[in-house]
Amino acid sequence: MKVLKLKETWDWATDSTFKRSFIILGLFLLTFFSAFFWPLPDQVHVIPVVDGVIGDFEYPVFHRIGDMGLYVDNDLEFGYFALNSPGSGWVALGFSPTDFHMGANFLFFSVVDGEMVVSDEYGVSQFVHESDLVLGGSLDIVDYAGVEDQGTVVEFMFRLNSGDDFDTVLEVGKSISVIVAYNEIEDSFDSKHSKWYKHTISILRD
Repeated sequence: MKVLKLKETWDWATDSTFKRSFIILGLFLLTFFSAFFWPLPDQVHVIPVVDGVIGDFEYPVFHRIGDMGLYVDNDLEFGYFALNSPGSGWVALGFSPTDFHMGANFLFFSVVDGEMVVSDEYGVSQFVHESDLVLGGSLDIVDYAGVEDQGTVVEFMFRLNSGDDFDTVLEVGKSISVIVAYNEIEDSFDSKHSKWYKHTISILRD
């Protein structure tokens, strides 16, 4: 006599293959809906590293000004800047000139035997600028670094509002006139520029 075997009842709760498929499907749906319907967090603002080396995408804003380059970034407290020139002498950035040098907040940099020399100055007349320290102000370049190799590169931090009467207040969202300049060979800040340019930039991030 032939005995018929009854088919075992399928139990989804104990079927490991089904459970794995169910988990994979759930992860897929979660990823899909997350990508299209969940808001992404704000992009993290990575501030530049002041080391004298301008990395790719380190600064969000770049200005080619004549044969010089000016890189700009900021957070709520500081402006982050980088300058490069084809020369081996000093480089400078001046904020808010009104009549040539007059009224400008100048930041001077040179690399001498691998060491940085800096000065925070103010335009007291059309063609003369004096150190803030001499005028009773302060040196407000917070951090700086530079290298000299087939040209000069400097990076530095400067407070958006230093509180010094001889410094420009850099306001977020406002355009500002600047001067960039360099000397081809001389490191002394008393030596005349080889080239200088006027330009307009903006402090963007808030």
